[in-house]
Amino acid sequence: MTPDAYTLTDAKQARLRDLCDAGLCRGRGDTSAVSALCKVVGSTSQDNPAGVHPIDRFFLLAIANAAWSSDQARGVALLPLMIACVGTAEKDRSAWSGAVSLGVVRRVLAYCLRAVNLGEHARACEGASTFGAAADAARDAGNAVYKLRFALVRGPSADRYSWIGAAATVSRDATRVAAANRSPRSAIEAAGTAVSYAAAAVAIGSPDGADAVLGIAVGIGLQAYRVAA
Repeated sequence: MTPDAYTLTDAKQARLRDLCDAGLCRGRGDTSAVSALCKVVGSTSQDNPAGVHPIDRFFLLAIANAAWSSDQARGVALLPLMIACVGTAEKDRSAWSGAVSLGVVRRVLAYCLRAVNLGEHARACEGASTFGAAADAARDAGNAVYKLRFALVRGPSADRYSWIGAAATVSRDATRVAAANRSPRSAIEAAGTAVSYAAAAVAIGSPDGADAVLGIAVGIGLQAYRVAA
């Protein structure tokens, strides 16, 4: 089967759009993101849409299972990412996973750092143009976040710092793995986990807060498809 064998026709894209517009649920279920893809492109099970690489599927699931404000918000935002991931099954995912890992530090982690007034570290993350620089920026940001966290005993603020610190740690790991170019799956698993942690952080005290950072993550995935499909 060629990489383009599962390219979505206009009719299939329209069907997928209808499913997304109706709302996608968190986790597994008949109206989950993966299930919706399976209904449109086919599969051997609800968990494995045809033509989608497992690495791309994991990143989609990490975003889909995060704390969106509503099923409708999740569906509308995920549609372009769901379309883009079809046709990746037989492609090398090294460049794509690397681009995503770098983007998570530069955009998702930076967004969270600004939310807790760590602008200097946010700028360092945004300015990182290599995996090594991104890993260093994420490491330093994590250290700064945890220092602030340990000054707090408990409560929502402490929880937010904990989630951001965790996001910094795993996004650092993602760029380190990507730099080694040994395991695209491990890199994307760490990057996807960082997105989930970041969403949990910004959702504290703001039911709609996660939508912004998750929307950024969708944009990172789409940009990675454009430069490293």
